[in-house]
Order: sequence, then C-alpha cells, then structure tokens
Amino acid sequence: MAARRAAALVDAVEAGGRRDLAPAIVEVLESFGERDVRLGPDEVDGIVAMCGRLRAVFVAADRDAAAAMLNELLARYAAAPRLVRHEGWDWHVHVDRADDAPWDEWLASSAACSATCATRERVRRHRAATNPAGSPETSSR
Repeated sequence: MAARRAAALVDAVEAGGRRDLAPAIVEVLESFGERDVRLGPDEVDGIVAMCGRLRAVFVAADRDAAAAMLNELLARYAAAPRLVRHEGWDWHVHVDRADDAPWDEWLASSAACSATCATRERVRRHRAATNPAGSPETSSR
C-alpha cells in the first residue's frame, strides 16, 4: 500500500502543475485511509519536494541508482521499526522517527521501507495503468 500511496502522491503532484496542490494531496492521503488531513503551506511544500525525490527513485536508470537514493532516504528519515496502533488502525509497523513527524518525513520513511516499494517495476506498471496513453517518459523506463 505504501508504494501505491507514494505513486499516487507523485502522480497528483505532477498532474497539479503550479496550482494549489493541497486539495489533491489531501484527497490521495484520505483515499489511503488517513483521516481529517489538514496541511499548511510548509507541509504541502515538504510533500511536493519529497514527491520529487521519490519520482527520481521511480525513474532511476538502474537499480543501483535507485537503491542508493532509497538508502539516502532511509538514512535521513527512518528509525528503528516499531509496532503502533492508533486512530482505529490495528497494529502495524512504523519506521518514521516520531509519531508527530512532518508529513514529508513520514512519506519518505514509509515509502522507502515498504515491502512493496522496492519494486520499481510495480510502480512502472501502476503509472502505465493510470496513464493509458503512456507518456514517453513513463513508458520507456
């Protein structure tokens, strides 16, 4: 789910261009189970910047480059895995540094540590499925 959420956020940011991205980001986050998301301008800017970093991982020319970028994200944003239960969610793993970490840090740590996130091929297929016309940028990778 973290890989799909990350890909959906990257897609929303890319599709949004220069307009206010907060509503699109909130819609994606809430569609993946987050509740009552409220984002300030700094939080939106952080998520947009992180989506740029995640996009670079998704379109990296080779696995070594993608792994190096993921390792950088993990080193900077991840902490020891811990089990948490909150806001109606059952027990699940968190790898962010704190429960009140900024949204961009949460996105980086959850996307980089997901069991499915490491599958760039899965993200490529997701992007192809959500963009049937297949832009040259996504279909050639």
